Amino acid sequence: MHRWESLIEETRQQHSFFDMFTQRWISEYAASGGVTFCRKGCSGCCTLPVYATFTEAVAVALSLTPEVVTRVAEFVDRLSKRLHCIGNMKDLFTMYRREMGTCPFLDTEGSCIIYSRRPLPCRGLISTTDSYWCSVDFAAVAKSEKQKFIERLDVRVVDFPSHYVAALKEMGSDMEKAALRKMADIFGRSVYGHFPVSVFLVNEHRSRKGATELDAILETAEEYGLNHPLLLNISP
Repeated sequence: MHRWESLIEETRQQHSFFDMFTQRWISEYAASGGVTFCRKGCSGCCTLPVYATFTEAVAVALSLTPEVVTRVAEFVDRLSKRLHCIGNMKDLFTMYRREMGTCPFLDTEGSCIIYSRRPLPCRGLISTTDSYWCSVDFAAVAKSEKQKFIERLDVRVVDFPSHYVAALKEMGSDMEKAALRKMADIFGRSVYGHFPVSVFLVNEHRSRKGATELDAILETAEEYGLNHPLLLNISP
């Protein structure tokens, strides 16, 4: 566990800096007349698959209640049973929106129960349009409606053609790369993966072995058939 401690502390510092930068960005955008739409309980983006550094998954896994651990395990079980029909990331996103429901880390009111520890991709999704567009299945949207959506985008700030803020996505990506390099320095490899799956693997291994060694956790992924390229990216 001690090898994770420095990584987790560095991740906490990243999150703190990222949050300060985000608040400053939102304030400056508002001062220029821009509007952001993210609010507590607004969980439209929580129907998207989330990928994060394995360090962030370890930090969350160590803090969950037994009830949430069970909920995550059930979610991952449903996902694993659908992997056979998923050929690429586009298939995964479509299936997620249509079949997986909301994130297992939400409470009954749609609020995030790991909000203070949520990973960088979640922190970086700041919407510049109505929250309806955060949960819509674009594959089912008429062409005319898609065109209206694009015309409403603030192309100065968004990661076009999405409605999410580009600067925050870019900063989060840079921080993730730095965290993965640090992880590789310590463990000899880095892991970037599907967030609920990663959290599940940490908790499952701990429940059986009482440890959090990376190589052993990845062996657990093989046992459960979760070492899928669309779920875990292991380098080198």
